[in-house]
Amino acid sequence: IIIGVKEYKDIPDTMFSDNDANNFYDYAKNSLGVPPKNIHTFINSEAQLYDLYDLEPWLKRNINEKSNIYLFYSGHGMTVNDTTYFLPHDFRRSQIERSAFNKEKYLDSILKHNPNHLYAFFDACFTGQNREGELLIASAKNINIAVEDMPKDNLTIFNSSKRDEFSTD
Repeated sequence: IIIGVKEYKDIPDTMFSDNDANNFYDYAKNSLGVPPKNIHTFINSEAQLYDLYDLEPWLKRNINEKSNIYLFYSGHGMTVNDTTYFLPHDFRRSQIERSAFNKEKYLDSILKHNPNHLYAFFDACFTGQNREGELLIASAKNINIAVEDMPKDNLTIFNSSKRDEFSTD
């Protein structure tokens, strides 16, 4: 599952997230050996909230205990009220919980299918800031403690920064 959002409807764009997603596609196909038919890409306007939810039936049919799943996300992230989110193309400032993906719940929605392992790559910071250091949303706040993400035996998370660090393009 490859998600790259450079262009957003309601918040400032990122600079290279779509390119990063395309590069990860090449990496998944050429280095990880994932067949193209098993790679689902969601780039910019294709990475809308319900497009990502629509992947659920495919996951249910195709994941089993031998499956290694790779999730790559590049785009904006944020933390609100101690909940970490990654943001689809159609994220709305006025509807944070309804239009963003709760990172933990999204990973759990994949893990519920019992894959052998889920490797999740998040090329995003979760401070809720743009590259100028301004908050994307006034109620977004940075979590200033470093906590391990969801320790599970079949989950490995690669973050571009800690929860309390700012990542730039």
